[in-house]
Amino acid sequence: MVLNIIIIIGLLFLGGFFLNRAITIRRSINAAKQWTPVTAKIIESNIEEDNTRTATGKAEYSYIPHITYEYNVSGKTFKNGRIIFGRPYFDFLTAQGLRDRYPEGAEAEIYYDPQKPEQSVLLPKSTVGIVSWVPGIFITLVGVV
Repeated sequence: MVLNIIIIIGLLFLGGFFLNRAITIRRSINAAKQWTPVTAKIIESNIEEDNTRTATGKAEYSYIPHITYEYNVSGKTFKNGRIIFGRPYFDFLTAQGLRDRYPEGAEAEIYYDPQKPEQSVLLPKSTVGIVSWVPGIFITLVGVV
């Protein structure tokens, strides 16, 4: 009986954790739609290769673009590297396209939070890499049932 309660609490906690992550990212995307656009200067633009192994041992490669930019708000300079709100893992062609679209020295429109100008994002409307609701809902339902 005690073990069942511990398992239920664990599943509810885990499901809640996944749901919270999904909700938080979606709230950030929605909030950023109201953020202020400003012109930024790209100060770094490159790609990092990330390789992992699947459960079957197959090597998988993903690519993470690192695009760092500087922007000014009310005379103060800020530096950030957030491209999207989700996980910034892409296939090579997409990562290369982002790097080529935002080369070092170029100017780009970024969006910053007027209440916290140190928070900014390059592509605020992108839904790439956001966490799905499904795992959180499934795990929570399993814990309830």
